[in-house]
Amino acid sequence: MGALVASLLIGWITTFAKSYNLAMSDVLNAVGIATPENLDDNIFRDLWTITSPQIADILPYILMVLVLIFRPYGLFGNRDA
Repeated sequence: MGALVASLLIGWITTFAKSYNLAMSDVLNAVGIATPENLDDNIFRDLWTITSPQIADILPYILMVLVLIFRPYGLFGNRDA
């Protein structure tokens, strides 16, 4: 069941990331992180210019790492393995 849900999540996440042209600066501003005044002097200047279609191909791997960190026994796994 977990593999089915994971495959659906991966498909939906990559499809929506490629179809919506969402800038990372908009996401960070929505979270509450303000855009720096001068991006040329900022060490994370490339982070502010990334769009979701650019990172759509690595999102499944980020999702996999997050699941392994927060749910090491799987999405629906239990500790009695």
